[in-house]
Amino acid sequence: MPRPKAAADHRALALRLWKASQPIAGSPAADYLAARGLPPPYPRCLRYNPRTIVGAGERRRFFPAMIAAVENDLGVVAVQRTCLDLADILHKPMPKPKIALGLLGDAAIRLAPAGEELGLAEGIEDALSAMAWFGTPTWALGGVERLGLVAIPERVKRIIVYGDRGAAAAAMLKKARPHLTANGRELVLRLPERHADWNDAWRVRRAAEAA
Repeated sequence: MPRPKAAADHRALALRLWKASQPIAGSPAADYLAARGLPPPYPRCLRYNPRTIVGAGERRRFFPAMIAAVENDLGVVAVQRTCLDLADILHKPMPKPKIALGLLGDAAIRLAPAGEELGLAEGIEDALSAMAWFGTPTWALGGVERLGLVAIPERVKRIIVYGDRGAAAAAMLKKARPHLTANGRELVLRLPERHADWNDAWRVRRAAEAA
């Protein structure tokens, strides 16, 4: 049964990386979020690791990275690594710099405790932007396809999806609707008016307010 063993090994690696990472305050990961228009303080589920392994064998490389805990009710089950370019903090050091380690299952990056209202967004940057803009406790999923998988606490009565514009995101939301509205939950979709995602919209708003 190699598949369960591999899953267990990946979770162990994820937990080891999480424990080896340092608080985000004052780190390049904090600089990255600030450059995204997201000032501190930051949630405790976000950390920084200056030397994060990506790949294996001959493709093994090391990157500084923001490390996000992916949690369910039992604790950390995986991490998401956002690899950083310290010479240009908003530059992507690889085509896809966000890489999960471990099986996400029904877990999420729980940036704030859920109340009767809970926001869901694809990425950390969009989720933090939504919290700053609307005050909604919001979780990042690590992918829009996970809208139908994430475990929703029983106390949640209203789900707000802070979505991206586009046909693919709309299709995923339609597919996830039965799950999100189970137990009589209300489902609300919020899309940015003029921008592709909520972090883009948030940065434009901050720039306009500062002008």
